[in-house]
Amino acid sequence: MKLYYAPASSYSQRVLIALYEKELDFTPIEVNLFDTESRNQYLQINPFGKIPTLITDDGEVILEASIQIEYMDNYQKMHPLIPQEE
Repeated sequence: MKLYYAPASSYSQRVLIALYEKELDFTPIEVNLFDTESRNQYLQINPFGKIPTLITDDGEVILEASIQIEYMDNYQKMHPLIPQEE
């Protein structure tokens, strides 16, 4: 997995915490949206320009933090992060 993130983004921080809690292997890629060249490269991955973006090992691009965390819960069932309905 690859996670495109910005350190100051609270959404990025949530996803990073989930990745570390799940002990998943991933490649963190820091994005500087204030740098024109970096932003233009990132827009090729996420045309909305929002942070974070998760790219799965299968190449699926997940753009929203809560959906990224849900994906991780389904990917690795141990230590669920989202409460299960009973």
